Amino acid sequence: MQITQHEKRKKDPQVMMIAFYRRKVAKKKFEKVKKQYRYRYNVIREILETERNYVRDLKLIVEQVKYPLQNILQPDEINDIFTNLEEIYLLNSNYLQQLELGYQNFSKFTPYQTVISYVTSFLQNLVDNQGFNIYFDYCNGYTKSSKFQETIKQDEKYKNYIDFIGQLKKQNILKGMDLQSYLVKPIQRLPKYILLYKDLLKNTEKDHPDYKNISYQLTYFDKVNEENNKNMDGFIKKIKYQDLWDQYLKQSDLPRENEWRTYVFEEMVYIIENDVQVQVYLAALTDHILIIQDQKLLKLLKLSSISYVKNQPDTKYFANLFQLVSENSYIQFVSEKLQQKKNLMQEFDKLLENLRVIESRISGKKVLWLELRKEIPQSFQKHTIYITEIKIAKVALKIYLRYSEIFELYQKYRKDHKYVDIEFPQFPPEEWLTGHKTKTIEKRQRAIENFIQLILQNVKIDREQALKELRLPVNFYQLPQIEKEVYDKQVVDIMLQNKYTQNEFDDLKRNGIDIDKLKRSGCEILKAVIIEKQSLKVNVSKLIDSFVEPWSQEFKNQNNRYQHTIVIPNGQKLEIAVDDTARASKIVQVIAQIIKLEYYQDFRLFLIDHLDKQRVIDDDEILQKVIQDERKNTEGGVLNAIEKFLSKSQDDVTIYLKKYIYLTQELEEYDYRKDEKRLEILAYSIFDEVYREKYQLSFLEYCLYAAFYYQIHFHDKVEDIRNLQLDKIKRIVPKQYYKTVQESEWRNMVLKIIGQLNKKIVEIQAENMKSIQSGKKSEYPILHERNKLAQQMAMNSTKSNILYPICLFYVNTYAKTLLWMQQLGQKMFPNIYLGISLDKLYFFDPKRKQEFRSFSFKQIISIKSFPSQIIFEIENQKHPIRLDTYQSYEIKLLIEEYQLIQRFMSDYKLSELYKQ
Repeated sequence: MQITQHEKRKKDPQVMMIAFYRRKVAKKKFEKVKKQYRYRYNVIREILETERNYVRDLKLIVEQVKYPLQNILQPDEINDIFTNLEEIYLLNSNYLQQLELGYQNFSKFTPYQTVISYVTSFLQNLVDNQGFNIYFDYCNGYTKSSKFQETIKQDEKYKNYIDFIGQLKKQNILKGMDLQSYLVKPIQRLPKYILLYKDLLKNTEKDHPDYKNISYQLTYFDKVNEENNKNMDGFIKKIKYQDLWDQYLKQSDLPRENEWRTYVFEEMVYIIENDVQVQVYLAALTDHILIIQDQKLLKLLKLSSISYVKNQPDTKYFANLFQLVSENSYIQFVSEKLQQKKNLMQEFDKLLENLRVIESRISGKKVLWLELRKEIPQSFQKHTIYITEIKIAKVALKIYLRYSEIFELYQKYRKDHKYVDIEFPQFPPEEWLTGHKTKTIEKRQRAIENFIQLILQNVKIDREQALKELRLPVNFYQLPQIEKEVYDKQVVDIMLQNKYTQNEFDDLKRNGIDIDKLKRSGCEILKAVIIEKQSLKVNVSKLIDSFVEPWSQEFKNQNNRYQHTIVIPNGQKLEIAVDDTARASKIVQVIAQIIKLEYYQDFRLFLIDHLDKQRVIDDDEILQKVIQDERKNTEGGVLNAIEKFLSKSQDDVTIYLKKYIYLTQELEEYDYRKDEKRLEILAYSIFDEVYREKYQLSFLEYCLYAAFYYQIHFHDKVEDIRNLQLDKIKRIVPKQYYKTVQESEWRNMVLKIIGQLNKKIVEIQAENMKSIQSGKKSEYPILHERNKLAQQMAMNSTKSNILYPICLFYVNTYAKTLLWMQQLGQKMFPNIYLGISLDKLYFFDPKRKQEFRSFSFKQIISIKSFPSQIIFEIENQKHPIRLDTYQSYEIKLLIEEYQLIQRFMSDYKLSELYKQ
């Protein structure tokens, strides 16, 4: 039986994958539309049902209260109480009639019916003074109505009125409510129209036949309500608060009457409750937020001076997130659109600013509050570190916690009888199997952040104990004052030294930046960038006294002194002593002083485990905790035993000092030619990168680097090269590559190149010695030592390699990204090397490390980082580029560092130094 071309195509794996993907997308769209139509149906029903109830209540008041009272009260008294309520009743009865007409044949199975068209025609045919503008008079007269009723309650002259109202209650005509509760309904109804029609419009597609009608209703009632609010005085807002209290707050400890508490605004919003997005009604009071669902109070959030609005990055499952955080709790908001999120955040900011003014006026004190910001967790193959940045005034620091640590702490606080009345956030259970899944990590991160916020701000918590358990400085709450004192001292010193100038580099000069060098030195630029950054956000390492010193035997028996080995690129091993607060940034600074490295801002500590996997240690990470966490991963278990057996190192973890930031060739060269120690470290760093196969090299190039290494490391033995030992070559050449060439070939070629280099170095030495003896001036130190000249030659041979200033990450291409790029005919591989340089993002093929695509940072619209994935949105790219990697946090952090440098260069008009 012959198979047709069509059948062949159907069985093609790529075609099958595309078909599967399209079916999946179509199903997802269908489910979304189906859900939207179901929701629309419910909103339309709510509009109709609430209108029916409203008109029924108006009819009750008009026919069973107003009409009978005409025989008891004078006409002007009737008018004072009811104003134009009867006109409103007639208007809304007609409005309801039109709604009923539109709803006649509407059901879940007729989603495209134009239900709202009848009421739209009704409003369009009304003359202005016949429309909902008649509510203005009612709202203006409501204050007078309320006061009049309060007056006549105590007046014997109105005994018949009082008896009549009492009879209504006795007969249950008012259904358990008082007359005032009915008279406030027109005031409540106007904003309700806006909420309902806004919700309906949001869930109606623009091509829906009823879209324009719904839009008209929303615009119409919005305008009416806005005009009404101009005339709506504070008394009306008080009444609104009292109405909310009657419905939802009777069981709370809030009093019904309060001097300054009032209703502020209301909105239909989305929140995340139990990891599900739900729509709720929000009512904002001066100092409380009510969250209402299905006419029941879901959450009551008390606000204070230390409450704040916290912007949050998108997660894999939710976009447009932000939180409203109070002392004891929080509300997690999610918006459908970015603009909606911004608008609501602005409303909350205004609300809190007003509250701070009120509270400071009452207490006479200015309150300092904390701000917490979650970072994307740093995920490794065996564990995840959850990172939270805490900012108190201008001082910022990050804390790094494993879930097991914080979960244990959470359980301890929950069980403590002292804290039984504190509402702790709900923590997901510890689940080993799902611990690395993005959804689980995001749930945990939200809980961790809110738990930390609570224990740091709640006055009932033992703060000293909380600081100790979170590994925060004991003087944490005094840091803003310490920072101010340090700053004031700097200002005094500057004034005494008369360092003030009148140009754009004024601040940098006052902070010790050499402006002439700034235009030539990458290190001076990095130093200036850090100063600029700390003017906005001060790093805690500057303000706390951590212990970092060269190791001495006297520390052996002292408490809180830990010995660690730091490996320098030249092979030197430094033994240092640290305490349990010493952060990576402080340790790098001390190491630089020990080895006499003038600038250290472009260096970081790196952790390399027993499997030779490496990661950068963040500036704020505490070294002792980093090592403890890593050692936990290698304790016990069959898998760990196998890994140790196969590992390249006997050490469970090694800490290296390595270069992290690379600027342009010109800037880099200026710095290493000025600082001989930097030159030495960078040359040895290249040998390490060669051994780790960063560069794609030929046999001759490997031999050249082996010769450089021999000239530098064994410079005192170069004259006797005939006894060259092969182990000296093996220190540079990757093991797998070394095996591909005969040992005799390695020996012969390396010996030949060593001889050539030796000859060249001798010539340069002679020339340089002449320059030194003649007193010739040079911008850079004139080198004459053999090893220093070899170091410079090694740098010159490498700096033109495209990969030298690039940091590489081996990542997997997300399946859908790979699919659509292949469909568009764009080159892509299942695995790639992602490269990051000063101003670009590179894509290299996994075998030859050849560039096949690159984007400047200016082309990157946004970067979204998740625990096991990073997403780049690029200009003129239809879809974002998604890459799977556990180093997403590290990648984003490095890009942000480079973007900060670029902004600095642009601000100070130094951008020409970036030209490659």
